[in-house]
Amino acid sequence: MTETECRRVSGGQVARSSKKANRAAASAFLFLVIIGLVLLAVVAIRHDNWHTATKYIAWAFIPLLVLLGFTLRVRCRVKTTRSTACGNEAYGLLFGCSRAAGHRWGKLRRRLGFHVEPTYIGQSKDNNVVMYQPRPQPQTVKLTIEDSLLTKCGSWATLASAVIAVAGILLQAHLL
Repeated sequence: MTETECRRVSGGQVARSSKKANRAAASAFLFLVIIGLVLLAVVAIRHDNWHTATKYIAWAFIPLLVLLGFTLRVRCRVKTTRSTACGNEAYGLLFGCSRAAGHRWGKLRRRLGFHVEPTYIGQSKDNNVVMYQPRPQPQTVKLTIEDSLLTKCGSWATLASAVIAVAGILLQAHLL
């Protein structure tokens, strides 16, 4: 039985494999691929084959990008309306959680430096019900991310690994 197949649980019901388990397995696999490519690069350097070593290093940045950007399980950490960090799980350092409105793409825009803020329809300030109320105006909510130094460095490492991987592969294609 493969990971994508269904498995039987008690009561005869059929359940799909957990998304968390699949992402954890993908993260572990990508980490092993990175380690393997770096070890191959070290062996190539020890044999004075710098050209092959740079190929292996360039290819190692691709799984690093996927690991840090999309599959690593982290906390969302987007500041909520209660002024606390969102505790929902997110996958990758670039995106927020998918449970709260505006977190997934808002965090990515904020990481990339686009300060586009999500808008939410606000309620009126008073509790009086009037027959003809004016249409509520959208209120701008500032999206901030409560990050530690480690997650900030990880986000920039993800973006840098994307650029380095593309540049390295293009350079290797040009040198062939």
